[in-house]
Amino acid sequence: MSKLRLTVFAVLVLFLPAGSLRAGGLKHEDGIWELRTRHYHVRSDVSPAFTETLAQHMEAIFKEYRKRLRGFGGSIKERFEVMVTSSEERYLSETGIRVRGSKGIFSASRRLLAAWVGDTPHDRVFRVLYHEGFHQFVHHCIGKCPIWLNEGMAEFFSEATWNGKRFDVGEVPPHRLAILRRAIEEDRTIRMGELVTMSHEAWLRNLEEDAERTTIQYNQAWGLVHFLVYADDGKYRNAFVRYVRLVDRDPDSERAFEHCFGRNFDAMKKAWVEYIRSLEPSPKYVCRNRLRALATLWSAAGDRREELKTLSDLRHELLERPGASWFFSSSDGTKYSSEDRQAAAEMFRCPLDKNKHAKVSYVMRRRSGEKYPVFMCDHHPAITLTARLVDDGDGKPQVVVTEKVASTRRKREIPKPSEAEAGRR
Repeated sequence: MSKLRLTVFAVLVLFLPAGSLRAGGLKHEDGIWELRTRHYHVRSDVSPAFTETLAQHMEAIFKEYRKRLRGFGGSIKERFEVMVTSSEERYLSETGIRVRGSKGIFSASRRLLAAWVGDTPHDRVFRVLYHEGFHQFVHHCIGKCPIWLNEGMAEFFSEATWNGKRFDVGEVPPHRLAILRRAIEEDRTIRMGELVTMSHEAWLRNLEEDAERTTIQYNQAWGLVHFLVYADDGKYRNAFVRYVRLVDRDPDSERAFEHCFGRNFDAMKKAWVEYIRSLEPSPKYVCRNRLRALATLWSAAGDRREELKTLSDLRHELLERPGASWFFSSSDGTKYSSEDRQAAAEMFRCPLDKNKHAKVSYVMRRRSGEKYPVFMCDHHPAITLTARLVDDGDGKPQVVVTEKVASTRRKREIPKPSEAEAGRR
């Protein structure tokens, strides 16, 4: 069962070629839209457009499951069942769950992948489905799987990002790095031998009794999968696939791990720690954090913010105005301040901006009649990132970061900067 652990709100819209569905068209009966694809039977009461997008998501992520685990998922005898409801009540009824609090689950007894939407941005719902959908894939296509591997791979796929042609997996969110690096420095990580041999019962016991350890074990499992897939230019990748095959046949997961990676757990842990320390957040997450920081700092300008009509104005206010003193910090460890102007200047730039001389990569726009401006980045393949200020009811606007993804789109979704703004770039 997936709890929502993501700290950044996002909205995802994915368009894939119609041929990717391959099987029968959309049907509607008794308030439920239904669509059969090559590998999935998808049902939802949200909307016909959502149902089609959902089916496209699942087919695309299935290809990634199968691609990353060569030899599994080649022959599917029956379609996987997926149900996404608009309400929690219907979700509970469909799954038989008695306790509220989850956003999605794969029920092995019902052979059902399910989630509910409510007011949750669709991106967060889809990420839950990527996670729980991997559990469904394991159940149908692999069989036996140690809990650390099942959850670690599910977390790995939950971070997948559509690039316009396929999913990019292996994204590195800064909040995961912050959690793991803090645990490493405070010596609170789980011993490697303990993690790879942890029983299903012990994993669930931590989930019920120790929230802090649960956070570490999920992120450490993600980190170990990432290490085995990417460390040292894929040094462990083939051994990792052999390990997945072996644990399907050998109930002794420790013996299987030692057979594929050796017996020196301490050396493996040391290499893993060095790898985690060496990782950098993916550009998409860097931009999301920078846009969040810019929107927050604009809002914090108070009475002066109406004078800050462009990001060039905001940059001048923060970096060049005499006596300016400010500080921004987020839960994942991102920090900017007036004390380090060079680092603060990077806050205005997208890592993927090809114009190395531009001082500002992003655009700030306010449409007629809107209370707050939006802050946008369009430098990522097939992605437009937007930060918006939304009133929370207490007069303190909160920043919401949204992500729009499409396989085909106009060359530039962000309006061109005004002459004044362009001149200051």
